[in-house]
Amino acid sequence: MRVQFEPQGCVPLETYLANAEHALGLGLPFAGFGQAAGGSLAVAGGGPSLARNLDRLKDFDAVWGINYTSQWLEARGIPNSLFSVDPAYDPGMTEGVERAILATNTHPKILEELAGKDVRLFHTELSQGAVWAATGGPSSACRVPMVAFNMGYRTITFFGCEGSYEETSHAYDHVQKPHQLIVKAAGRTWRTQPDFQMQSEYLATVITNMPQHFSEESGGLLRAMIDDPDWENVAISEPLAVLMVGDLSLLPKYEAAA
Repeated sequence: MRVQFEPQGCVPLETYLANAEHALGLGLPFAGFGQAAGGSLAVAGGGPSLARNLDRLKDFDAVWGINYTSQWLEARGIPNSLFSVDPAYDPGMTEGVERAILATNTHPKILEELAGKDVRLFHTELSQGAVWAATGGPSSACRVPMVAFNMGYRTITFFGCEGSYEETSHAYDHVQKPHQLIVKAAGRTWRTQPDFQMQSEYLATVITNMPQHFSEESGGLLRAMIDDPDWENVAISEPLAVLMVGDLSLLPKYEAAA
């Protein structure tokens, strides 16, 4: 069994459009062709594996920290650019951040907090005069490939994007969601949540199809999906089951063999 999720925007469409109108009115530069010709890029998600690989980030020409990971890296003396497509306001995400590559739909307060810093924008939809747009999967990490490749990066490696839990879901403090799943892949099971599963599936496809440019040093569910394209869901948490079907009595009942 494989549960197929359909991502939904976290804010109404009107908010996306209003955020984009505000961002475009600031006159900020855009991430564009050739700005990092041939360079290497480390993309740092917030997964637990990131804490074990911090020393490896210095080997790359640039580091992008996904959402709160950017602030976490800066606090540990690792220069990076905040990368995000989040249209909602996330308090504290910009603390200590000096550089950012952000979607035009970024919340105005985030842009206000980054005023005077090195901020570049990118479109997520082919509209409003966009020459290209970072289309892709449901998370910020999923929009990295298009932006990075268009900027000229040719070696792009994902760290901390394993998409599965260890003792915790992140390298830093984070509230775990009750909506969880178990994925069986590459000979073992992995605990995850819907957005992690969708992200892992998307990144696994990108890395599998373009291994000359994209790779991962995250392990976990992401690597398992790359190694085992026939992965499957074998269990879901009760809160997720309630969210999916409403009435648990509607779920099929299975009896153990005698």
